Amino acid sequence: MTTLNPQTEPVKVYTLGRFVIKRGERTLSDVTSRSKKAWELFKYLIAHKDKTAHPELVLETLWPEQNYADPNVAMRALVYRLRQILEKELAAPELAANITCSHGCYKWEQHCHCWLDIDQFESLCAQAQRAAGEAKPEEAIAAYQEAVSLYLGDFLPDCAYQEWVLPARNHYRRLYLQAVIELAELLRKGRRFAEIIEICEAAIPVEYYEEELHLRYMEALLAEGKNKQARAHYDEVTAAFYRDLGAKPSPAMRSLFQVLRMDYDNFDLDLSVIQESLRDRKAAQGAFYCDRDTFRHFYRLERLRSERSGQVVFLGLLSVTLPDYRLPSPPLLEEVMNCLQEVMLHSLRKGDLVTRWNKAQFLILLPGVNKAQSELILKRIEHRFKKVYPTDRIILHKKQQPVLPAEQFLA
Repeated sequence: MTTLNPQTEPVKVYTLGRFVIKRGERTLSDVTSRSKKAWELFKYLIAHKDKTAHPELVLETLWPEQNYADPNVAMRALVYRLRQILEKELAAPELAANITCSHGCYKWEQHCHCWLDIDQFESLCAQAQRAAGEAKPEEAIAAYQEAVSLYLGDFLPDCAYQEWVLPARNHYRRLYLQAVIELAELLRKGRRFAEIIEICEAAIPVEYYEEELHLRYMEALLAEGKNKQARAHYDEVTAAFYRDLGAKPSPAMRSLFQVLRMDYDNFDLDLSVIQESLRDRKAAQGAFYCDRDTFRHFYRLERLRSERSGQVVFLGLLSVTLPDYRLPSPPLLEEVMNCLQEVMLHSLRKGDLVTRWNKAQFLILLPGVNKAQSELILKRIEHRFKKVYPTDRIILHKKQQPVLPAEQFLA
């Protein structure tokens, strides 16, 4: 058996939000030649840690389309290959030593020291719950904060379409949501609302459709006197829930809305605020018009959803210039852009998103369409705009392309 050197830094295996193996600052999982099957087996054993895996069941679960004359022999060869990768290529024999075999079955059973983020995550959550039960709120808060900082996303996201990963993924997701909500409650009792805002802003992109997170977030904003931000978030999230889930505001959301309304429905509101409110309600009849920050938020959500589902989302760009490509004068440009905005909001579908990207351009987010449909949508807007604003003085430029995956921005 390989002798382990206790002086080396421990190997760390990250599975929440990404799959990475590191020792210190060195990323080990980048230096391997990568045997896809061996790594799938490794992830399977991690997901079922401390549970016995029978060769025939493992092979049938991971590669159901293949037939094996002798599953035991095939599994033994695969485990041998995996151990070779861990010991030789990654120089991480402690990982190989944790893959045990008994009576022809295999499992991940931690005998040699290494650090696994899900073990640490579960341990911190349990530690926080014990401290909370023993009326030690500061200890509980510290443990919860460390736990939620470990959760960077779904368990083994690169296995998103594998059914075997779902029980573990759902387990860690439930633990995370419970940890965030219980942490928010402890912070609320300590009137530490700024910290609630911070943890909710980190948690909401991870679990956007968990209503409890939005409620805690908006309540904390109100407690900090950030009423306009709370109202803007309410409008954003209720629109997203209705658009994506067909869900109307829950009783808890409606109750919170009454509190938000109290700040708006008073005699201090000026006429411009009332007109802005009316304009937003009118826009809600068709496409959803939002500011650039909200548009960025939904763009990221659509990009992530597209990467998970494979469904293409298109981004449209409409630009206004004079025939010589110069910008119109400010008064003319504002008149044209207001007209174009009204045309777009009446031409697009409910659920499409529109923002004014700069003084002469609009961006449109078009989920659930293909290239031909996106081109047709922009042509329809152009046709209607020319009918409403028939002049050769203004040129409307149209472009569209699929939303790019995140890795293209990082390349």
